[in-house]
Amino acid sequence: MTGYLRRARIAAGMNQRELGAAAGLDASTVSLCERNKARASAAALRRMEDALARGLLDQLEEIKASQDELQRVRSREAEAPDHPTPDQELAIEPPRV
Repeated sequence: MTGYLRRARIAAGMNQRELGAAAGLDASTVSLCERNKARASAAALRRMEDALARGLLDQLEEIKASQDELQRVRSREAEAPDHPTPDQELAIEPPRV
């Protein structure tokens, strides 16, 4: 299990304290398990697995929300008429007479 728990925790965007709190464990227990210095019970492993799954789902929801917002911005930009913005208008020099 060495490495797996740590990689999964990081992928879920959690620190040891957050994972421990979500799984009903101390952060030190999570640390010991990650370093293969302690063995978690099957129940504790299941709780950590559930907490990690929720963390990963949260990450996926954030990614989806970001993608949706990007799509809305691109749609608005595509629908915008082709005329200079006020900032761009200020940069245009008047014709010389």
